[in-house]
Amino acid sequence: WIADVERPAPENRDGYQPHLDKATELVGTRCPAPVRSDLTAPALRVRVARRQRALGADGIVTRVRCPAEACMVGIVATVTAGRRELTLRAPAIDPASTWSSVLIRLPRAARRQLARGRSLPASITAYAADAAANAASATRSALLIP
Repeated sequence: WIADVERPAPENRDGYQPHLDKATELVGTRCPAPVRSDLTAPALRVRVARRQRALGADGIVTRVRCPAEACMVGIVATVTAGRRELTLRAPAIDPASTWSSVLIRLPRAARRQLARGRSLPASITAYAADAAANAASATRSALLIP
């Protein structure tokens, strides 16, 4: 079937089948299901300064941690710049049990508004998930000042 999907040159079409057994051996069985004995969401802690000089820091500084267990954290911020509402995302991180700093970069429109001396309201939401797919979120507000 892969020869039909990829459409290789006719002389290469019979090269896939001889390696099917080896590929199946490497892939093995399906991935194990998540551990469902853990039903509690991770304890997510988020710190955001209520007033931030975002131009000097080149973005919004957010500190996160999951003190009780390992987790993955993603952060989404919404900034109102003039009449536009901008949604910003930071790459997902795997914070340790200590505080990890995340910088959410500001787009050009927000930097221009700050450079003109305008303050911008921001809403920062952190989402965390543990190995058992339990999720938690926390939202904080900040004012970005010039």
